[in-house]
Amino acid sequence: MAKIMISDLEPINSETFINDLNNQNSQAIFGGEDPYFDGLINFGIKTLEFMVVITAINAISFLVYSFQE
Repeated sequence: MAKIMISDLEPINSETFINDLNNQNSQAIFGGEDPYFDGLINFGIKTLEFMVVITAINAISFLVYSFQE
């Protein structure tokens, strides 16, 4: 089993550490970009638009039916 000696550790400046990160490391730390995320968001928006249109059609048909009686 390996030992870590506290005296061997060097303090780092967090500002320079964040600035020195490359793209791959920064995505691992802060969260990466999913290439399918935009498509998923667009699908969700279109689904909600579809639900609004169906609700509007249902409300209009209810109003039309209520005036026919």
